Amino acid sequence: MVKERIIEKSENIVYFILCIASLFYIAVELIYLFYTFYIELRSLDFDAGNSFAIKAVPILFNILISLEILETFKNNDGKLLRKIKIIIIVALTAICRKIIVMDIKHSDYHITIGISALVISLCLGYYLLSRQKDLK
Repeated sequence: MVKERIIEKSENIVYFILCIASLFYIAVELIYLFYTFYIELRSLDFDAGNSFAIKAVPILFNILISLEILETFKNNDGKLLRKIKIIIIVALTAICRKIIVMDIKHSDYHITIGISALVISLCLGYYLLSRQKDLK
């Protein structure tokens, strides 16, 4: 009884610290995104080799991944299925970030096949979990 309350209190403190750290990280990434956007607009250099998208898209996906992880911390209601689905969404977002940033011309075909298999398996897992009822 007392032991469980101490563990629960400790978990809540750790969640709170991680939420604060995530919010700080999101704020820093937003500032960096706006700074990158400002510099790109100011220079008006839309050279294909130094594209804004190459710099900004990873930052945007970092923010999205951080928000999804924050959502995992926030939803501490005990629904296991919801947490698993959020984790799968975070994994899919991270893989999409990697695919967008990846230089396909210079990557090995093994990497492309592996990433494709990973995306298909995560999507299939999310689909199968979406058909289930909530687990406790």
